[in-house]
Amino acid sequence: MSAPEPAASALAAKKPTEVKPFVVGQASSLSAQELNRFRIHNEGIVRSVGARLSLFLRAEFAFDLEHLDAMELGRYASKAEPIGNYLLFQVDRFPGTGVVGFPKPLALAIGDRMLGGRGFGANPDRELREVELALLNQAVLLALKEYFSKWSDSQDEAKVRIVGRETNIKLLAEDHPTAIVYILKVQAVIGDCFATVDIILPLEMMAQSIQRAMVSMAEAGSDAGDIPKDAVLWNPAFNDLAMRISALWAGLSITPREILQMRAGDMIPLDPAKIDEVELRIEGLPRFRGKLGSANRKVAIEITERLT
Repeated sequence: MSAPEPAASALAAKKPTEVKPFVVGQASSLSAQELNRFRIHNEGIVRSVGARLSLFLRAEFAFDLEHLDAMELGRYASKAEPIGNYLLFQVDRFPGTGVVGFPKPLALAIGDRMLGGRGFGANPDRELREVELALLNQAVLLALKEYFSKWSDSQDEAKVRIVGRETNIKLLAEDHPTAIVYILKVQAVIGDCFATVDIILPLEMMAQSIQRAMVSMAEAGSDAGDIPKDAVLWNPAFNDLAMRISALWAGLSITPREILQMRAGDMIPLDPAKIDEVELRIEGLPRFRGKLGSANRKVAIEITERLT
């Protein structure tokens, strides 16, 4: 039996080379212009989510998009600040699994508010209790339903479910480090708590919705020349947002003694000139001025002046 030739022996001993995908920069299915449009569209939707959470918590909850980008999941995990609390979720008709990185101080503040507190997070270094995790899941589900309902082509409410929880994003990125995801960094404020929520959306989860949104925005842009410069551009994300309206008069005065002596049935004198100076406030901000009257057997206010 003859010995193998040196060249053949060297080839047999050489291990196969692992071929890795070549990625330049931040690969994305969207161009820079489309990514910018996607960010603009998300700004209105994220504010709508904040308004929905404010109504749910009965407290002011600021929710504003700070940054949006597309990158590999492994790259995000390598440079992301540790949040320590990641909720995995799935949505019907949206393929893939998304992730919400919810900082513990914010989770504690929301739990405190849902339990009747003022929304202040105490001792943010401790672990979340089971009741606080359950309350957080409720708030996150509500926010995600609001968010994906704006992207859905169905009139029904989006069906969202929490499918898991992780404390380290690097563990989630181990299996698919090169997967392209959209990273939404959202600034959240409630009470004395300021925190950044990271929303991680897989490329395939948003692909169809983004295409529809890009077509709609492109069509709207083509008709922009027909819109007067002073016209108000309406964001449909606010169509179903309920707002509190109050009517009041200014200039009335009363002493503390009179307040303490007031009883049911007492009359407060009103200057007749004030009847036509009713101030209408929307969510506490003065917006209109009008005069008191009636319509269809109901007390009504006719708007006479726009304040802002």
